Amino acid sequence: MAVGPALVIAFAIAFPIGFLETPLPLHIEDLGMTTSLSGIIFFAGTFAIIIAQVIFVERPMKRFGELVDIVIGMVAVVIFDMIIPFSNGFWTILVINLVLSVTTSQIRPANITLVSKHAPAEEQGLSQSAYNFYTSIGRIIGPILGGILYGAIGAKITLFIAAGSLY
Repeated sequence: MAVGPALVIAFAIAFPIGFLETPLPLHIEDLGMTTSLSGIIFFAGTFAIIIAQVIFVERPMKRFGELVDIVIGMVAVVIFDMIIPFSNGFWTILVINLVLSVTTSQIRPANITLVSKHAPAEEQGLSQSAYNFYTSIGRIIGPILGGILYGAIGAKITLFIAAGSLY
């Protein structure tokens, strides 16, 4: 695999994650949860990412390889993204957010490693810059589109579209 496909994967991962970031808090608000509860949900997700990065990331990558790790992670993200529109309570959304956070924390290092492995030694800096570029573009476009669609069609359908954009 050349670096190009790994960069496309970087965008393909960052876009739906960014896409989800706009409608999810709005969905939480639509359910009548307070800002404090929303904050707890997102704090817990961020904390889960930190723990997962330290404890869980390396083993699956070494055992299955980066590409398998990415595919398994993306499938898990799609499944849990599809559950979000049906969630209607704090605990359900908290658990889904925790799973999504851990799953996405698994995908990113695998993708960075994949990019690094397929770039020539003299292009490592360039390949990582390109990785950051593709990820940033996905994280910029995703929330903008998520916000536009939320305003036009509501949270539930927007959340389904976010999940479907990973296919």
